[in-house]
Amino acid sequence: MDEEGREYGFTDRFRAGAELTDGTLLFQFRGDGPVTLRKVESFGDGTFEQIGAVVAGPEREWVQDFFCRAFPPRANWFGEFTDAEGAVIHPIDDDEDYGYQLLIGYRITQATTPGVRSHVAVTNEYDGKTYRDEFRSRIVACPGGYRLHRCERIALSTVPDFLAR
Repeated sequence: MDEEGREYGFTDRFRAGAELTDGTLLFQFRGDGPVTLRKVESFGDGTFEQIGAVVAGPEREWVQDFFCRAFPPRANWFGEFTDAEGAVIHPIDDDEDYGYQLLIGYRITQATTPGVRSHVAVTNEYDGKTYRDEFRSRIVACPGGYRLHRCERIALSTVPDFLAR
């Protein structure tokens, strides 16, 4: 979710068993020390099975939003990946610093009805304390035969808004 409360996400058609990568979450922060990622969790109706999570570092080419139909992504511009759990995220030096990009892999478990991943939770440790941040970042999977707008409306109506204000 951005600073104005808008949600991020996308809707697309997927077949059962398909794998994909969602890279819409970026980590950029200023601070005195690093943050260590401890856990990445995905929530929704069960259509999106989380199969992995990796982090691309600040040396990658700039990619703000990213989606691909494979996990891990095969794009050269990401450079080397680090497993998300245990990854150390260093503070940015200036506004030109790209920070780190979280790339979460999923497998589609069913493609008979619209499905949704509603949000992502990231547990991290900073300065000896543990924090959990939740991000509205929805993905809607539509089976063939559905118009994307109708599919999205159906899917989102079936999952409670865990982060309602």
